[in-house]
Amino acid sequence: MNSKGFFWGTFLILLGVFILLKKLGLIFFHIDWILWAKLWPVLIILIGIRLLLPKDNKAIGYILILSVVGIFAFSVYEGFRYNKNLQQAGNGGFFAPDNDDDNQNKPDSSDWDPVDTSNHFFGKGSSIKQNFKVPLSSEIKKAHLNLQGGAARFNADFTHASIFEAATLVDESVSYRLERSNDGDTENIKLVSENQDHNINLGDKDNTNQVKIRLNPDILWNMDFNIGAGKVDYDFSGYKIETLNFHSGLTAVDLKLGRLNTKTYLNVETGLASFHLMVPQSSGCKIHMDGALSSKQFDGFKKIDDENYKTANYDSADRKIDIHINGGISAITIDQY
Repeated sequence: MNSKGFFWGTFLILLGVFILLKKLGLIFFHIDWILWAKLWPVLIILIGIRLLLPKDNKAIGYILILSVVGIFAFSVYEGFRYNKNLQQAGNGGFFAPDNDDDNQNKPDSSDWDPVDTSNHFFGKGSSIKQNFKVPLSSEIKKAHLNLQGGAARFNADFTHASIFEAATLVDESVSYRLERSNDGDTENIKLVSENQDHNINLGDKDNTNQVKIRLNPDILWNMDFNIGAGKVDYDFSGYKIETLNFHSGLTAVDLKLGRLNTKTYLNVETGLASFHLMVPQSSGCKIHMDGALSSKQFDGFKKIDDENYKTANYDSADRKIDIHINGGISAITIDQY
């Protein structure tokens, strides 16, 4: 076996083992995708070195594998370290798993501020807090949200006092700005990072960029999310969503959709990502997927062909979700609840 085959064979085996262990619940922490966002060019350098050396040189194959394993292990360690620090800091759940009952009963507040910079875990000196709000207006029935962010951790929540709210704790160089316009009964909202290509300084892991948004559940939403890197955890089960276009790079994504709108369209384009989606069992759902390098697990779906899947109740269901996925090198899981 030449070193090229050895390298890719071992790489795919390691990736498959990690995905399997995660599916079995034997590992419970996340890869630090923000770290990968900074170090992925190293992989290109290593592959280039291998191509310059003789094909029968197995030593370089071992070096490449050890390098990939080292980067991978360090990213897992940093992800574990983040979760451990978060628990020790007593954060109060800024990135904790959502609890539907808690979210439904949270009081609306004009000075909403979910982050606490007095805690050293959130950084010193170089971080700034920002708060944005789009006031509630009786004539607005729909909203179009465009969120463009760089390396950060993202989370969502409810508000009934406004159409849209956002709170951020970010590095000064990636501060956000809010743009809005009105088109009849539709509010157009754009929250964009000033520097989407910025990555967190690896020497200061306490300085973690965070973005939390709050959306009004009484509005019909159309959304475009363009997330460069980080961790995304959005529970949209309590919102009426018409379209959701989700573009991500190096991310760990958890999405949950509901059945409050008759038809929901989800378009997903991922790079190197772990993507997990939950859909209601009572809703009809179909999937069209492009992405030969993606591992996939679609529980409760019937395979139509290599690219198309759908639930048995799709034709008869009163609520439908159409999903189109274009994945790079991704682990994609879709579950029903």
